[in-house]
Amino acid sequence: MAIVFLLSAAGDRAAFPTGFCLVKRLFGVPCPGCGITTSVMALLRGNFDDAVRANSAGPAVAAFFFAQLSLAFAAAGDVFDEQSILRWLRFTDRLLFVALLASWPAAVLI
Repeated sequence: MAIVFLLSAAGDRAAFPTGFCLVKRLFGVPCPGCGITTSVMALLRGNFDDAVRANSAGPAVAAFFFAQLSLAFAAAGDVFDEQSILRWLRFTDRLLFVALLASWPAAVLI
């Protein structure tokens, strides 16, 4: 996935095929994850409007990865006890799940 982000950030989008979504193929509606990669890439380029247009949960996904990375550093550095880190990991997992589900109706209606 990191290679896809790096190549996409370089602007070589023609080298990538369009996404495949089984939910969209079977039911005709996008799944909660459709457009996440495009959204995160737009955020990395500093274009918040395009990020939200691609998938409104994109900023939440980017925040989730930042939080996970921060928690990994905190765990490696023994900054917090293990139970606190596990609590925060569960909290961020649930928050991401809610963000994806909350953004789904907007993606289906558009």
